[in-house]
Amino acid sequence: MSRMRQIIILMSLFSVLSIAQNALCESSYLFESWNEIHDKLSESIDLITEKSNAPESSWVPWKSDQKSIDKEINELVDDALDLLGKTKFTEIKNKINELQQNISKSNKKIAELRTILLGAPKDVAAWKVWKKDTADYEQDIIDLKGKIEADKEEISHLKLKMIEEFKSIGVVLDQEQIDTLVASITSDDDIQLISVFNNIKILTVKLKDLTVESSESPENAKRYYGMHTILLKILIRLHEHYVGRVENEYLPKLDGIIEKNIDLGKKTKNLMSEADEKHKSIYQANFKAQKVTHKTATLYEKYLQDNCARVKEAHAKLIPEYQAALNTYNTVSTAHDLISLMKSANSMFNNLSELQTPKLLIFENKEMKNEFSKITMQMKEGLE
Repeated sequence: MSRMRQIIILMSLFSVLSIAQNALCESSYLFESWNEIHDKLSESIDLITEKSNAPESSWVPWKSDQKSIDKEINELVDDALDLLGKTKFTEIKNKINELQQNISKSNKKIAELRTILLGAPKDVAAWKVWKKDTADYEQDIIDLKGKIEADKEEISHLKLKMIEEFKSIGVVLDQEQIDTLVASITSDDDIQLISVFNNIKILTVKLKDLTVESSESPENAKRYYGMHTILLKILIRLHEHYVGRVENEYLPKLDGIIEKNIDLGKKTKNLMSEADEKHKSIYQANFKAQKVTHKTATLYEKYLQDNCARVKEAHAKLIPEYQAALNTYNTVSTAHDLISLMKSANSMFNNLSELQTPKLLIFENKEMKNEFSKITMQMKEGLE
């Protein structure tokens, strides 16, 4: 690399680092992660340039070919994707996840204590400080129930904060919709998609501004455009990850739950037809609950399919944009051409915005809403 080219790239580095400072007011998380993100983008750009001169395949183990370079680029892109996913949204959602896990642990502990309580002594001698009586265990259960209520209250508070965060990006959601978002198996994926997309929108605007400022330096302008190209690839990878998880993990797991419930419903119906009056009411109640599960699970399946289709639609619109951007980067273009293309990219992101936020359910009754959460828990257990 020539001395002049090194100086130009170094100047480009110092200029692009100012993106983080400009974006600070919009995303402190983006500011904190920018140096790492920049390194990943910069390395990816260099690899794209290397790929254009590399053979399609190579039998020499130590010599890079296009396939091996693509693998390196994808690894860097995935690293950058994780960094771009850090936002206020993910902070709130991580806290909710932690509290939900605490509630689950507390409920399990309560179940254990109730079992122990059955055989616990009513009174224990005062000097046996290491032993507990029924009153001690009952108090432990009361304390855990209090902790569960406190955790639930904190989750409600965090959901309100999430509603405010959505307002800040122009998305209006009510309490019911936030409840669905948080309860869904795709909740973490949805939050990551929203977070990464909005951070990429911020960076694209900043890169466009820097490209305008660098119109007299084609080398710098091209490097900024290269970063924009990598950001498009990051979003494409994110879409692919999302669709893959829904189609290969969540939907198969949900299908298993639906099939099992159908089989159980058939058995219950048969038993109900043969049962005496004493047991018939039990089977009727069970069958009614199974019908609610089936209705909710079927609705859940459509919810996942519809939102997966939305992401696929966004992905299909993004692919030609990325291909054109990559082709433009590999072509000797003027700064003016690059600026025009980046301006059109801003418009493209605005058109895609609606497709990044899931279409959220409103349940017809509390019973179905609770069942939705139960089904999510069943799916999570099978995926862990």
